[in-house]
Amino acid sequence: MAPPPTEEDFYAILEVEQDATPEQIISSYRRLALQVHPDRSPDPDATAAFQKLGRAYETLKDPDLRLAYDRKSDSDKYESPFAQYSDSPRSPPSWFSDPSFFWRAVFDDNFRDEILLDELNARKAQRAANWRKAKRLLEWPIYQWQGLIRRLKKEIESLNSADAVEVAKELMTEDVEDSEHERARKDRARQERRVEKDMKERRLEALESQLKQKEAQLQQAKQDFEAEDKRHDSKIEALRNRIRTRELREEERMKAEKLRREQAEAAKTPKWQRYQKAEAEKKDKRQQEAEAAKKKQEKQETKEANKKKNQQQFEAGKKKREQKKEAAKEKKQQQEEAAKEKQQQLDAEAAIKRQQFQQEVEAAITKKQQEEAEAAKEKQQLEAELARKKKREEEIEAAKKKQLQLQADAAKEKKRQQEASAKKKKQQQEIEAAQKKKQQQEAEAAKKKQDQELESSKKKTQVVNTAKEQQQEQETSKQTTAESVLPTTSSANCLHDRWWPKLHGRHTCSRCEKTSFHMLRCPGCKIKACTKCKKELR
Repeated sequence: MAPPPTEEDFYAILEVEQDATPEQIISSYRRLALQVHPDRSPDPDATAAFQKLGRAYETLKDPDLRLAYDRKSDSDKYESPFAQYSDSPRSPPSWFSDPSFFWRAVFDDNFRDEILLDELNARKAQRAANWRKAKRLLEWPIYQWQGLIRRLKKEIESLNSADAVEVAKELMTEDVEDSEHERARKDRARQERRVEKDMKERRLEALESQLKQKEAQLQQAKQDFEAEDKRHDSKIEALRNRIRTRELREEERMKAEKLRREQAEAAKTPKWQRYQKAEAEKKDKRQQEAEAAKKKQEKQETKEANKKKNQQQFEAGKKKREQKKEAAKEKKQQQEEAAKEKQQQLDAEAAIKRQQFQQEVEAAITKKQQEEAEAAKEKQQLEAELARKKKREEEIEAAKKKQLQLQADAAKEKKRQQEASAKKKKQQQEIEAAQKKKQQQEAEAAKKKQDQELESSKKKTQVVNTAKEQQQEQETSKQTTAESVLPTTSSANCLHDRWWPKLHGRHTCSRCEKTSFHMLRCPGCKIKACTKCKKELR
């Protein structure tokens, strides 16, 4: 399995040492998982932190992944304690550059303190770097939220000042009555400011709560770092004391060993050689003491020079700090003076604006009073005009009512006359209808009687006509035979006063030239004519 990228310090994320056991890693992971879980933590970066924690746990709980991480980690400048149980080749730490030191470290358990001391110092440096990075990450949102809080407070103050200005305006113009539209506009603006102020106050409370949490988190992280640093310092101090004790013990042992060898050699060598050797040793000792004194003096001089240099640097730094402090103080004083001047300028502008506003209010009051006076005058004129108009309307209305009353009386009279005439006409119509009905009855009776008489006369006439037709036919036959002998009378001289016999068959009228089966002939002029033309000829 490929090792994860080493940009993140998984030991710092899990808050464990590099020599931590798997049980310690599991316990730390469970504790931190409950803290940074997105469902429990209000921090907006909780999801990313929980994912980092999961990656660190998955890497460090697996021995192979942990070993690969220890090899490739930028912070692994020394041999990982966890990797010492592996047979894989490792890159030697910086304190193994000396071969003699390496073999002494391998075959002498006393050098493990130096190795552990270097390891603790490296861990302390790495933890300090991680703390600086974590501190920057924790301080950045704090600075941002502090800026947001300051801005929100200023906005809330501006809204409060706007409300105060509006209240002052209302107090100054309490005698002036606003219009309905202006009151609605002011109420709407006041409501909008109230809603905006409530929203900003709620947001300010939320930001202050988050800021307190972040500050508490930063303070807790700082306390944890300082406690861990103190613990490492105590370990380092204990290791240094143990190393110093071991060195002193080793030095005493070396001296005792040297003295023992010298005594053994002195017992074997002659007296004059021992004397020469003692003199040489005294000379060497004096030379060593002189060199030691010289080194001590040089060391003292170097120490004094370093102390002097440090003192000079301290004095220079102190002077520089004082200069910076003085410059900052002067800058702060200048800023305060500038702010004071700006505040005075703002106060002067506010006073001018207040005066202008007061003048505008007075002018508005005067203008409104004039407008009210003009409006009252116009109202009086309008009321007088309305009274006159109302009076005229009442007169017109009275005249209209009178005219309508006359018209109503005339209409009633006309209606009464119409009703009387209609009644009279109805009576006359009833009389006429009765007379007409009586006449019709009489006419019907006369007509019936006449029809009966006509029917009887018609029957008689029919009998007579039948006899006459027979007689006429006989006469016609006689006349036809005599026509060739007797002269014919002209139609112009004929009187057409005799009986016109009927012709049988289809004939044409000599006058109107109509063809008919009912055609008559004049016995005098022998002209053929229809019944209509016969009447006209007669």
